[in-house]
Amino acid sequence: MKKISFCVLLAMMLFLFAACAGTDIPAGGDDNQQTGTVRLSEHVLVLEEGESATLTAVAEPQGDIGWSTDNAAVAAVTESGSVQGLQAGYAVITAKSGSAADYCEVYVSAKAEADGNAQTEKYQANFAGSDAVPSDLAVTTEGDASVTAGQDGLNIAVNAAGASAYVKKQFAAPLAGRVYVEMRAKVGSSAFSNLMYFYRGTQGDDPNADGVLTFAMSGGVFQYHDGSGWKSTGVRYVTDAWYDVSIMFDCGIGMFNVTVNGVEYCGFPFRSGGAGYEDAIGMIVFGASQSGADMTYEFIRVTQKIEGYAPEIYTAQTAYSADLQEEIVLDYTVTGDPAPAVSVVCPQGITVAEDSKTITASAEGVYTVTVKAENSQGVAEKTFTLNVLGQSSVYWDTDFESAAAAGVTVSGSGGNVSFGDGVTISSQNTSGIWMDKKFDRAFDGIVVTEVTFRENVENITSAFANLLFFYTSTASGGLGSNAMAVAVRNGYNALVWSETKSGGWTDFTDPNGGRADLKINTEYTLKVVNDFDNKVSYFYLTGEGVNYVFSETYLGSHAFRDTSLENIDRIRIGSDKTGTDFTLTRLRVYQGSQADILSQQ
Repeated sequence: MKKISFCVLLAMMLFLFAACAGTDIPAGGDDNQQTGTVRLSEHVLVLEEGESATLTAVAEPQGDIGWSTDNAAVAAVTESGSVQGLQAGYAVITAKSGSAADYCEVYVSAKAEADGNAQTEKYQANFAGSDAVPSDLAVTTEGDASVTAGQDGLNIAVNAAGASAYVKKQFAAPLAGRVYVEMRAKVGSSAFSNLMYFYRGTQGDDPNADGVLTFAMSGGVFQYHDGSGWKSTGVRYVTDAWYDVSIMFDCGIGMFNVTVNGVEYCGFPFRSGGAGYEDAIGMIVFGASQSGADMTYEFIRVTQKIEGYAPEIYTAQTAYSADLQEEIVLDYTVTGDPAPAVSVVCPQGITVAEDSKTITASAEGVYTVTVKAENSQGVAEKTFTLNVLGQSSVYWDTDFESAAAAGVTVSGSGGNVSFGDGVTISSQNTSGIWMDKKFDRAFDGIVVTEVTFRENVENITSAFANLLFFYTSTASGGLGSNAMAVAVRNGYNALVWSETKSGGWTDFTDPNGGRADLKINTEYTLKVVNDFDNKVSYFYLTGEGVNYVFSETYLGSHAFRDTSLENIDRIRIGSDKTGTDFTLTRLRVYQGSQADILSQQ
């Protein structure tokens, strides 16, 4: 049985309304004479010619169920509720017990042409209403765990520590090209639940040796594992709610996109396992080994397209800042079959090299460049924003090789500040350790600060890496009069901001509700755009662990802590929390423009 979107289904129903005007479908089987009820497992089926699906019916009070079809040429139904699509058209299946009845609408489409370019179905399982796990699935359980089929679908439950339950589906041949996996699933707890493993081999026993990707629901967030650790997709979930999840794999290039409830999240990498590692998918596995895991699947469908598919442009970054003398190399990858032709549309003043990636600008300014990929199957476009800075626009740019080069002063006795490969700030007690940069002028208008940093510790509940404080020369230097304060809360390595003069740290979230959690020993670049005219700060984060849609992720805007501030002339970085340890590898401050406030909100 195929799944169809509500919009498409509505359109089909409206289109067929005239043809079906002579068929009255009672709502839910209500009847003035009805003395009981009948409830069907499905009220809409979408089938191809020759395809079958089974309906189940429950009668109250219990009684025999009679089945019938109003259009036997289109869809037939057996005494056990098995529905077969015979030819393209529309039919209504009736399940009746006594005077009570319920109805299912059936849409039958013509069978797809079986040519080399067709998207070929490799696996389909509709679990809802089943009373047994399909025989083509291999099930293993250990300890207090179970895999069962029921009215809601296929359920996997792990009830105790040390227990596990897994279901495997091995494909007859590895799937290459573009592979699509669709599922409808829910979880009953926040425990770690491996929604789906994808393997290239035949055993599926070792994700590190054989795994292409692991996709999971855990702690309220959809996550994936690409070989270097678990990463958030930025998509949050709640328990006991159904989610339609579609994963599109670009085998060979090693990238995938995820769509959750109709919203697409793009450009995630496979595990990196060497040459040939990302060429195919041979097995899917779903299950868990964590106590409390509880997953239910209504359906799973796997399709493959070997050739003839539209272009896709994968990118890790859509906004770039560079000095006028610097080349900008756009980081993107194009896929598609046949191989797409790539062109770059750019404004006057921008020159593009033959590689369609290296950009040079003849003057400072903000430019928009569009990369276009096109083949016989379709077109894809990706837009990049380039902020080219003139010498007078950059107020400070340092890699912190030394204190003298950085032009900073250090104060406080509560820790250490060491220069070399960046600057590392370690706070040993609450006396604090601080690094200050005082400028020789005050900046106003739109001022952009970009800081590249990494966290060196984790799971220290009370520790903060106070990344940035923005001050005027009249500020007290504490949490009082400053434009904005940004920190990392080490208890769960989340980026946070201070909402009031007295503190009040709050988690950053992306537009989809995902918390900006950071990985230790991973470099991130935080971009803060301070708009002094409107007293608002805008925040963007780039880094491996927050690759939600692209790596530059908009984290929101917040009003200044002190809305009377007209400018800043000082930046303070440091911490007064025991155990803080972080490293800055670059910090640049420059005069921005309205174009730096990207329209991602």
